[in-house]
Amino acid sequence: MKAELTYACCRKSRRNFAGYRREAGFASLAMVAGIAGIVIMGLVLAFRGASNAHDSQNETQTRVDLAQAEDSFLRSLIAVVPNKAVGTMRLDEPGRWSELSWDQIFKDALDLSFGGSVSEDSIVATLIDDNVISANRAGNYLVFDEDLFRPVMSGGSYLVNSGTMTSRSLVDGSEYGGRLPPPLEAPSLTMERDGVYPLISWRKKYSASYQASPMLSTEKYPHYNLIRYPDIHFGFARPGQPFVAKRNWWAFTVNYGKNTKYPLTKSYVFSIYEVPSQAPISASAFMLVGRHSDGTDWTRTTVDGSVSSGSIATTSGFRVTNGGIAVRNAASIAEGTKLDGRSFDSSFDDLGVRETRRIQLGSDANLLSLSGNSGRVAFIPINPGLAFYRIPEALDTGTVSDTTWAEYSCGAAQCTMTLKIIDVASEQEQLPTAIEFRYLVDNSSHQSLVLSRDSNWPRNDEEGGREIPFQTEHLETGRDALIFYPERLPAYLDSLGGAPTTENHSLAINPDPSRSAKIKNPEFPTAGTDIAVVLRECADFSQYNDGFGLVTNLRIYIADDFNQVSVPAPSGSGIPQGEAFYPPVGLFAPEKRFGTTLKVRPIEYRGQVGNLAQGDAFASHPLDFKAGTHESITADLIEADLKPIVSPAQLPPIYTMNWLITIEELRPNSL
Repeated sequence: MKAELTYACCRKSRRNFAGYRREAGFASLAMVAGIAGIVIMGLVLAFRGASNAHDSQNETQTRVDLAQAEDSFLRSLIAVVPNKAVGTMRLDEPGRWSELSWDQIFKDALDLSFGGSVSEDSIVATLIDDNVISANRAGNYLVFDEDLFRPVMSGGSYLVNSGTMTSRSLVDGSEYGGRLPPPLEAPSLTMERDGVYPLISWRKKYSASYQASPMLSTEKYPHYNLIRYPDIHFGFARPGQPFVAKRNWWAFTVNYGKNTKYPLTKSYVFSIYEVPSQAPISASAFMLVGRHSDGTDWTRTTVDGSVSSGSIATTSGFRVTNGGIAVRNAASIAEGTKLDGRSFDSSFDDLGVRETRRIQLGSDANLLSLSGNSGRVAFIPINPGLAFYRIPEALDTGTVSDTTWAEYSCGAAQCTMTLKIIDVASEQEQLPTAIEFRYLVDNSSHQSLVLSRDSNWPRNDEEGGREIPFQTEHLETGRDALIFYPERLPAYLDSLGGAPTTENHSLAINPDPSRSAKIKNPEFPTAGTDIAVVLRECADFSQYNDGFGLVTNLRIYIADDFNQVSVPAPSGSGIPQGEAFYPPVGLFAPEKRFGTTLKVRPIEYRGQVGNLAQGDAFASHPLDFKAGTHESITADLIEADLKPIVSPAQLPPIYTMNWLITIEELRPNSL
């Protein structure tokens, strides 16, 4: 029994021990499972966080790519559109007009932006397969197709909304009402083409239906009016300040990233402001202000309003009141230069200096600005050089625009009257003996008259000679000259049955070598044997209600007091009544001289001065005046009061033109 009991006890103990081990094993398994669950949950959360971070980074990178693509594309448009606009005014075959269209503009802008960085799909397919994610994100959404670009308001077959009366419903609609410029009116064909091409045309003008947008009457000033300067930091004027211009515009929408997870749609207004030259001092190329070429400083000169130039250098004594300097290329600013009461020096464009000045000026312009600092902005002078002074042999035909480039850019082509020298005494003596005068008899038709010596052109001291505004003279300085008497011209036109000076308001004078082998083409600088033009009896332009313009490719001598009779300021011009107002007169010649005698006289100069020189190799000096003796008029004999044009009433019939190019985002009123 003892043995059995002992055995039984031993078996029972073994059973209890085995049960204990089974219970302990179950406890260990639960713990391991719990820990594993926690680890797995952590891994899931970590994976999810990494995935979210990846998605966030993907979205951020996409948005950065889109922003960079947008900026590059818009800057390319700034470069492409003006060239296409010029192309619409040049001779071309209608079959090639498509190269000037907005479709081609958008294609060219995309190529200019990404043509060197985006690979073609066929090439990419040979390098990577479908399982590889391409980092070439821009290639996914910057390939031209019809869905990428569209007008802001659909309803036509064009990619843009033309800024003409065809877009009146867009301008007046509640979605963008008050956010778009006033539409321009034009003949129906011009407005139709403006939706296909970026047209610049003299026939586009402000509409009386939008009287409140321009500041002056659009009936009196339909072509150029007072409008607000855009909110840009290119210092031609302060943002919001009135300036004389016409705004051409087009609106369109771009669907960025349409094939991506994060598409972005934006609308824009692209503008070409036509800005007649109105600065007190302007030049297309390199100009030095504050000093004459002989090294003497300007002494009795005031400059009111912003100065415009391609490149500029100033002296320490140069001062500008109520304005600054707008430069397209480069500026060398001497210490002590003062603009609007603030001092500037060579550090004006240094990092930090520019930003500090912008903070100090608030919303005003930079006073001294380079076009490269202004972002999506370009300022383009329309400067054909010496071609500005020459009467073109023929105007282009077959152009998209109804205004040809020669008409638009060349002052001589814009003149309503022409005078051609068609014969001279001899090759050695260039005294004119026959001239052809062409003038308007009504709004559209011209009449020509040939005046010949010893036939129907009496000399000034002969009977009937003083009634003719054109005579000849051998000057004391040795030049052979054609004499022009502006005060005689209105009565002479009336005697010929010509239109009044409100239409016959501008005259181009050129020699015409094609009419006689004896006539010499003028040189530049002019030679001593070249013909000259002399202005006499030119103090009173009160008979020219809309002003007068004279353009010639010959040297001009101003022999008498010039434009000294004031008239009442036109009503509705924005010029205060009682303020001295002189009929706007523009003189354009490659060279000007003051006086025709051997004596140097003092000069009092009022108005604006400009220069059509091209290239930056040599600096032009805008106040380098010369006497009839070819001597420079010294600084102590020059008193200059240079002021800007502040009203379209002050624009002469002939002027030089600039384009201000901008592009801005268009947001609906709901945003």
